[in-house]
Amino acid sequence: MIVPSSLATYRLRSSPPNLTNPLSPDAAFHRVRVVGLHFLALAFVAAFLLLFGQYVERQMFCTPSTDRSNMEFNIDIEYLCSLLSDVVEYMAIAFPCSLVWSHLLQASLFVVAAYILWTRNSIYLQSFATFEPPDAWKVSQDQIVEMMRRQGVFTDDSIAFMRRLLEKSGTGMSTAWPPGIIKCLQGEKADRSVEGSRKEAETVIFDVVDNALKEAGLRPTDIDVLVVNCSLFSPTPSLSAMVVTKFQMREDIQSFNLSGMGCGASLIGVDLARNMIQRMKFGGRALVVSTEIITPNLYHGNERKFLVQNTLFRCGGAAVVLSNKLVDRASALYRLQHLVRVHGVGEEMTGVVYETEDTEGHRGVRLSRDILKIAGKCLEK
Repeated sequence: MIVPSSLATYRLRSSPPNLTNPLSPDAAFHRVRVVGLHFLALAFVAAFLLLFGQYVERQMFCTPSTDRSNMEFNIDIEYLCSLLSDVVEYMAIAFPCSLVWSHLLQASLFVVAAYILWTRNSIYLQSFATFEPPDAWKVSQDQIVEMMRRQGVFTDDSIAFMRRLLEKSGTGMSTAWPPGIIKCLQGEKADRSVEGSRKEAETVIFDVVDNALKEAGLRPTDIDVLVVNCSLFSPTPSLSAMVVTKFQMREDIQSFNLSGMGCGASLIGVDLARNMIQRMKFGGRALVVSTEIITPNLYHGNERKFLVQNTLFRCGGAAVVLSNKLVDRASALYRLQHLVRVHGVGEEMTGVVYETEDTEGHRGVRLSRDILKIAGKCLEK
């Protein structure tokens, strides 16, 4: 390796550079070096601000939006990283003496970009809301038994069986039932119609959606993905369309309505929302709503495997707001750590919770005794 004589002389000199004499070559070189580094830093900042300003202008004035006054500005991390890298390369060409500095800046940029990209893939819980039923919806266990008796279809043995289930179910003495069924306690006929079911869905879903958005401090137009799941009630138009219309959400919202997925639908909805917002270029926010509608699903037969549903399920609902935006990280309640889905395969797995008709033609959900054993096998996987 050949070392330039000037560099070798400077490294081998025995005395330190003379900076006390302003007229010495060492002092002059020191001043030139300091001024050059300051100029380099200013040029770097100026070039970055110029290019970044152009990027902001494109985002603010070239992005379609129906509400410019409330439009939220998002940073394209990949573009910003490439922009900074280009600035560093241009300065390394313009100032060859700053090659070491350019490498250091590129290394720092890589670390910062990797951290930002990692945090952007994280899913944060912004708010959580559950349905608080009105007092008129709350009934005791004795009132539930009386409602079953007033249906006029259950035998005394079935009534006694449902009473025993209620006593061992662990449910409280004041749980919520829909008004369409409660009205039989006032001597009226129970309402199991589609309109009655839709009213129950509107009451539950609108309440939890409104509370979740208020808790997160968001407007309905801030939501990018909507997932609504209800296993047994799936009307047309869908429940998700009902939410979009009620809250006047954006026309380009990605809306999904899940049905028939049972008790695991809440986690499936969170998984779907996570996958959708992680694929968005600027990140996004998702609203996940989970409920079950009781009004149309009261079983009117006498087979015990179907009678369990009449005693276990109640009115309820929950909604969560998820986000992977960096601006939401500071206000988040939790960060999603793990989400694992296991799908049972086989007739034994799919038959533990099965909607069908009994031998007399009454529709209901048949619950197998093996449901806990099957659930345990899935957890072992």
